[in-house]
Amino acid sequence: MELDSMGFGCNICIEIAETAVAKYEAGESLLDIRNFIDKTYSGSGVGPTPTPMPKGE
Repeated sequence: MELDSMGFGCNICIEIAETAVAKYEAGESLLDIRNFIDKTYSGSGVGPTPTPMPKGE
């Protein structure tokens, strides 16, 4: 895996990270968080993340 610095200054990336952390700390599963993020940002014009889907919990 290679670090991509784009996420450090991209407002959408920062918002996604903050949302993911908050949902995780609230006890949501990784799969539920990923599905929420994909649904919420699917119309943003940015392609989907190449990060593999988490396994169901």
